Amino acid sequence: MSSSTRRIAFFDVDETLIATKSMFDFLGFLGEREASIDARAITDEMRRRSADGEDRASINLRFWEHFAGLDAEATRARAADWFTMRRETNSSLFIPSGVERLNFHRARGDTIAFVSGSARDILDPVARHLGADHVLATRLVEQNGRYTGAILPPVMIGEGKQTAARQLAQSLEIGLADCHGYGDHPSDLPLLEIVGHPAVIGAEGELAETARKRGWPVLPGIETLRMEGTAA
Repeated sequence: MSSSTRRIAFFDVDETLIATKSMFDFLGFLGEREASIDARAITDEMRRRSADGEDRASINLRFWEHFAGLDAEATRARAADWFTMRRETNSSLFIPSGVERLNFHRARGDTIAFVSGSARDILDPVARHLGADHVLATRLVEQNGRYTGAILPPVMIGEGKQTAARQLAQSLEIGLADCHGYGDHPSDLPLLEIVGHPAVIGAEGELAETARKRGWPVLPGIETLRMEGTAA
């Protein structure tokens, strides 16, 4: 591939490539195996904060505070077990249109980058399975082998996704005008706005409406699986 045709394909993950919200799905899995994690209480807290109008970035920061004290290596091992279990028990884990686009870009030789507010430690097994080259996701701070409850900036929501994508493109010396981006939620808009070829996964919702107004491609998403009664 010549330098003039080098590209990155940026993919949000949750409900763009997989039909679940990985951080909450993994939280439930972890809560069944880790006594210090009350998954239901944490999920309820996050829902209350969202209902009260707290912004997604602040909610994301608060979510990871609940991981303080967990053994990092053990948690990564559990993330691998979680993903293996989901693949084996959920035949509709992956969103076809998103994975088809990822496979297209990978076959063409494009660099594949995940861009997600979920944790890298959770998404690494997904990245290995789908063949992603980079995982631009929440990085949990560790001290003496345990999570501190803090993250390394940026918060991977909204503008944080854009910042991480810009940094990767700059480090690889690839122009963003040649790059592709895929997302499903309005918080993905800052990422989609900086690439030359944005597309939305999911025909419903605010981001899909924005895409139609701007003439961006809108591909089938999780709503297709829901209509078939198979979504996670």
